[in-house]
Amino acid sequence: MNKAVQIKILGALANQNRLDILTCLCSGQKNVTEIIKSTGLSQSAVSHSLNKLSASGLISGTPQNRYRYYTISSPIIPSIIDILEKHVQ
Repeated sequence: MNKAVQIKILGALANQNRLDILTCLCSGQKNVTEIIKSTGLSQSAVSHSLNKLSASGLISGTPQNRYRYYTISSPIIPSIIDILEKHVQ
């Protein structure tokens, strides 16, 4: 993994809202409403964070009917979050 990718991942994890969303998405794809319910964040905070995460390539969104479902694009993200959770407890 090159340094630019490492910086992108660490930058995403350095923001509480983005970390909460990534943690939420570790259990599978979700739409905005499900993310709001799971994280307790406002709609605007979720939308802003989803835009940042999408732009960085860490998540992707797929339209299905009236909703867009978001998933983690990089398989390393759940492992990193798991490691952080184990070492911070």
